[in-house]
Amino acid sequence: MINYILGSSGTGKTTYLIEKIRKVIDENGNKKIFVIMPEQFSFEYERKLCISLGAKHSNMITAVSFTRLAKLIFDNNGGFKGEYANDITKIILMYKVISELKEKKALLFFNKQSDSIYFIEEILDLINDFRHANIKSDFFSSKIQFVNEKISEKAQDISLIYSYYEKKLSDYGYRDGLTDISKSAEISSKVDFFKNSIVFIDEFDSFSKDELELIKNIIFQSEDIYISMCTEKITKKDNSLFSEINKSYYTLKNIAYEYNKETRIEIHLKEPKRFISKDIQHLSLNLFKTTYEKQGESKNISIIESKDLYQEADFVCATIREMVRKGYKWSDFAVISRQLSDYESIFESTMDRYNIPYF
Repeated sequence: MINYILGSSGTGKTTYLIEKIRKVIDENGNKKIFVIMPEQFSFEYERKLCISLGAKHSNMITAVSFTRLAKLIFDNNGGFKGEYANDITKIILMYKVISELKEKKALLFFNKQSDSIYFIEEILDLINDFRHANIKSDFFSSKIQFVNEKISEKAQDISLIYSYYEKKLSDYGYRDGLTDISKSAEISSKVDFFKNSIVFIDEFDSFSKDELELIKNIIFQSEDIYISMCTEKITKKDNSLFSEINKSYYTLKNIAYEYNKETRIEIHLKEPKRFISKDIQHLSLNLFKTTYEKQGESKNISIIESKDLYQEADFVCATIREMVRKGYKWSDFAVISRQLSDYESIFESTMDRYNIPYF
């Protein structure tokens, strides 16, 4: 069964999920338990699991990203031989591919553009996108006949470059880590890797095609799945703030239906728990809504207009200095910017002038 834990940002979904993990371990100590999170959150998430559950319980969990899960499947069931190709290796191999194709005068559309190093980077980015979407060179080649005549030559060149690049990787004995997830999906489907396991998935907004292939095996083989999703309301409307997450919800629901698996919303969390300040709670809940609830005067949020970056930095540093005099600590403050490169040198000199320690 797929069990959904829903709620907007800051409503305690991860906390709820971790407590659910504790309960599952206590009741099913002999089961395999997987916790899957995005790669960029893995260190902090594992730390959170250890602190919340303790060493004994956290050691009974396999906490992984999809990439690490793929490698775990390879380690347990036989993987693929070869060294992983790093970015430099990929550029060198692609350069060889382009050189060979130009020598054969095989490129119809990209013959001139292919002289640039930027072309190599762009075509590698495109191939990376193909691999993330689990689009292989032979599949892409089979679809060229259906494309518009205006882009037919471009599509043929891309197909040729892609197939030559795959052959180069194979000839030199390299593996592309971007294909690990799709290959691990093939293996796990044959060996029932997730049989009798309980799986928790957290912190994802959406899933790539290869990740969905692996999730299909998880849904089909595992005993139970718990998935947290950051959404205020499940709806099929494309213009909602949570439309991408809601699409993932319906995609997973369709996969469950395909495998005759039940789904249910276990809990829909609505009360904000992340912020102590009621003002920030209110802002978090209403900031991106088209229709929002109004609140009275705010005591914890101030909007200041400055004529330039220097005046802005001066105001921030003067305010920090004044609040420290009132009893706050330097570590109580954080300065956050969307364009740090524009502000960095200005704030460094201003903080030095106000004798404010920073890092």
